[in-house]
Amino acid sequence: MVWAIPASTPPHIKPLVTELDGEQALRLLATMWRIRLFEERVGMLTRGDEIHGLVHLSVGQEGVAAAVCSQLRDDDAVYSGHRAHGHAIAKGAPLEP
Repeated sequence: MVWAIPASTPPHIKPLVTELDGEQALRLLATMWRIRLFEERVGMLTRGDEIHGLVHLSVGQEGVAAAVCSQLRDDDAVYSGHRAHGHAIAKGAPLEP
């Protein structure tokens, strides 16, 4: 299955990716799952008072981080001022302590 940019997209918009093949889709899905599992674990630890301080989860926004970071080069920096766990994970931050 190939996903393509809709024909109704205005001509001045030039997407970086015009088609998404199965392999790319699976990579994005795997990234979204890594982010979701991390976020759910952090939420659980926070509710159990094992993490202290403010925690802003991004559950439901995994696709944004996965898609944006998939378009970055290895040497590109990423900054997210709020709910940044997903962006860090999508960019390749290790999940191990």
